[in-house]
Amino acid sequence: MNVNRQFLSRLALAAAMTLGLAHGAETIAEKEALTDKSDPEQVFALAQWCTENGLKTKASKYYSLVVKLDKDHQGARDALGMVKVGEHWVSSKTAGAKPSRGGDAASDEDPA
Repeated sequence: MNVNRQFLSRLALAAAMTLGLAHGAETIAEKEALTDKSDPEQVFALAQWCTENGLKTKASKYYSLVVKLDKDHQGARDALGMVKVGEHWVSSKTAGAKPSRGGDAASDEDPA
């Protein structure tokens, strides 16, 4: 009987952890509240957490904020699909495309 109680207790704990109900579970609201939005590394960590937790729109928002705070932040630029061509950041799709009608790849450059 004692073995069954231990098993059920562990099963309940596993279920609680899976559902995010165990101690230490974090929500996006908690993460946002604890993040210094003026610190690019903290915002980048938040963006990565959003990515890891399937919050694609929030992740994109925070990667973009990182770029506003630090225009050459490699991790955020990578996450946004950007590469540096010369002195300009462009989408990786644009960088790989051939220029059309005399245009150049920098025409889609990021203004940041």
